[in-house]
Amino acid sequence: MLLAVLLSACGSNQDEVEVIAEACGHKLLRTDLDGVIAHGLSAEDSATIANTYIDQWIQKTVVMDQALKEVDKDFERDLENYRTSLLTYEYEQLVIDRELDTVVSNRELSEYYNDHQDDFTLRTSIVKAIFVKFDKDAPPVKTVAKLMAEKDISDKDMDQIQKAAVQFGRDYNFDADVWVPFYKFQTMVPVTTYNEELYLKNNRNIVIEDSNDVYIAKILDYRLGEQLSPLSYETERIKNIILNQRRIEIVKQMQRRLLSRAMQDGLIKKYR
Repeated sequence: MLLAVLLSACGSNQDEVEVIAEACGHKLLRTDLDGVIAHGLSAEDSATIANTYIDQWIQKTVVMDQALKEVDKDFERDLENYRTSLLTYEYEQLVIDRELDTVVSNRELSEYYNDHQDDFTLRTSIVKAIFVKFDKDAPPVKTVAKLMAEKDISDKDMDQIQKAAVQFGRDYNFDADVWVPFYKFQTMVPVTTYNEELYLKNNRNIVIEDSNDVYIAKILDYRLGEQLSPLSYETERIKNIILNQRRIEIVKQMQRRLLSRAMQDGLIKKYR
């Protein structure tokens, strides 16, 4: 029994230090492959991944060995600076995750928007629009086109339009509160124009037919490039700006707090 235990222990130790490749005096152990090969792969796929990893390791090791012989530079300071930067960054993220309030109120959004309107000039035209794409022979085409052409679509008529779109439509969008760039709208409804401003000023109800489909759209509102961008279009951007400002302030407060504590504890000394 004692001999069997010893043999088992020796075998286990050999498995742990089994060398599977060597390059320039460096050894790659089988344990280095742990985590490289995912569980559940076939033997063939596992072997392919293992061989690829081994070949890459050999390539990197050969290049590194030659670099060590020819590159005459001390990287200790660079490595220490990198380590310091990495640790500092990770600690800052830890503090931010712990202290950041991610709720941005509508009041804060409005205040920032009103105070920084020069930063919210549109670079391209945007629209609010609804549309339906039908097969041109679909039964409700004429009815939907007539209802969509109304100046004010009633809730009852909109319900009828939406039901027709769900039943017969090939594509549709009824999110009337969302602004989209006009060029993106053109990917949904094939509007062709060489003058966006003139087109948007003169076309609210759109019906476009090609060989297979008919597109029925209504532009509910629009803003032209170089005009002030609406708040609702900039909400996510403003929220990100405010949250980033909070992150910066959290880091500054952390730095001031730690510096003050270190000074109080007599951990800081300056020598002239």
